[in-house]
Amino acid sequence: MINLFSSSAVSWPHAPDNSVMFAYLILRAAQSYDQSWMFDFYTEDSILNQFSVYEQCETMHVKWSRSSATGPSATAPYLFQIYTTLYPYPFVIDVGDGPEFNWEIPFPPSTQFQICMFDANGYTGGCQSVVSVVPSTKDELSSTCSNDTLTFPDGPLDVDAYDSLGPLSWTGWPAQCTDLQLTPKSGTPPYTLTVALPLHPPYNATLEDMSSFNWTVALTWTMGFFVSIADSDHNMWSIGMLHSGQGSAWCMGENNVGVSAGAAAGAGVGGLVLGAIVVALLVRCGWRSKEAPSEADLFTGIEFPEPMLMAEGGISNVYVVHHDGGAAPVTVYNGANAHVLELPPQYASERGEPPDGRLRLVTQAEEGESAGRAVNWNETLQAPRRPTEARKPSRSRARKLKLSNGEANQALFQVCSQDLNVLTISAFIQ
Repeated sequence: MINLFSSSAVSWPHAPDNSVMFAYLILRAAQSYDQSWMFDFYTEDSILNQFSVYEQCETMHVKWSRSSATGPSATAPYLFQIYTTLYPYPFVIDVGDGPEFNWEIPFPPSTQFQICMFDANGYTGGCQSVVSVVPSTKDELSSTCSNDTLTFPDGPLDVDAYDSLGPLSWTGWPAQCTDLQLTPKSGTPPYTLTVALPLHPPYNATLEDMSSFNWTVALTWTMGFFVSIADSDHNMWSIGMLHSGQGSAWCMGENNVGVSAGAAAGAGVGGLVLGAIVVALLVRCGWRSKEAPSEADLFTGIEFPEPMLMAEGGISNVYVVHHDGGAAPVTVYNGANAHVLELPPQYASERGEPPDGRLRLVTQAEEGESAGRAVNWNETLQAPRRPTEARKPSRSRARKLKLSNGEANQALFQVCSQDLNVLTISAFIQ
């Protein structure tokens, strides 16, 4: 069985005692530095682990290098400072001279933890993303899986922690840009305050005595973090994981994690300039549209008459009688109480067509040439006829043209003439 509450001393390469080890941690508060190196988690095959999820007792392979870091040069030995959601204090692990370290995860499932790195001078390699622990998939836990590598503090500090709403919850969401008030109630000053942020260098401050210390949550909304305090006798306290809650963003300065005040002001000025340009363009386009000549819509103000529709079931058949050879005009016979349409006489001799019972229809859609098709009138009369529903001319035929009044009237007359011819031919065929 895994004993999560045992403790053991850390074996240092240069055999410093515990007081020296915690003195390294206090040095972090002396001044603020950029990251001095970068570290990541890898698989057994040395492939970068993209998912921060590990099984209980699984071995974590950690590697680090200078990479693109710009901080002061690091000095071995290196330390892991591990924050968890299970214990009210962080753990410190000696990881040697590097540049890699293998560590079995002793924490039970559902624990979340975060690793930050420091060197002998207190310079930092930053903090990695938060890791989640899940149950092991092995039948039996490894016999080497223990917490012997964890260094428990001599005694947890007593610290009063408050946010703007009262006592700070273990998993609280203090509002963005509000203050956390931290007051050490035990231990030996000076104290070191650390705010551990995922994928960022930690924030550090020194507390000279037991006076209350206020830290503004100058973090972006939903950002997770841990807070810890260590005294000069290596007693420690921590809380988390906390998250930055929704609130005002007035505190986001250049020295804090988030959007700087200069960037916010620049974005505001840029937005005003862009808005002014857009308004100027809209005003200019509107002025040009007023000066431009008006466009005449050929169908503006014209009301098309409703077509005559046949009632359903009122007419069963339509009979058309055509008298060839110069006889009487075409006569249309409908059912009872139906309209009769008398068409003007059309004789074969007048059209120059042979009087053989064939009628040639000519459309006027194309000017300068005749197009049509031969229709066998006898076959047409014998075929079953169905009433055809007349439809309104589509308004999609309307055109907006820049025309004078005379040209617009002439074009309108031509369009109406074509529509009347089409309607006449359609009625004649039916």
